[in-house]
Amino acid sequence: MKVQLSKSQLNKLLNFLLEKINHDEFIIIKREKNNRFMNEYRLNKERVKLDILLKISSENFISEEFDNDTIKYGTEKVAIFIVKCNLVDVYGENKDLSVYVKIKEKINSLVMISVHEEER
Repeated sequence: MKVQLSKSQLNKLLNFLLEKINHDEFIIIKREKNNRFMNEYRLNKERVKLDILLKISSENFISEEFDNDTIKYGTEKVAIFIVKCNLVDVYGENKDLSVYVKIKEKINSLVMISVHEEER
């Protein structure tokens, strides 16, 4: 279920996320999609931060939704962004990509990140 955000709510969310990202207070969830994406573009946490996450702005915001994993992760909502970026794959080829980023706050205030190429 999608949640509507006002402009001030979105700005508050972005400020919180960028503060956590700038201070490296985030983890990337170990999932097959994320691992495959990171391997294909030779990304590590620092490269994800610099090449993708720090590009997040209000223009990239897609939706805030209730989280299906509330019991598992202890949070009620996730924020979804699509970030346009240029990455180099394992073959040295530059690619313009739309990257899906899902962010949620854990109880201990770390930001959880899912990051992979947008599925069409």
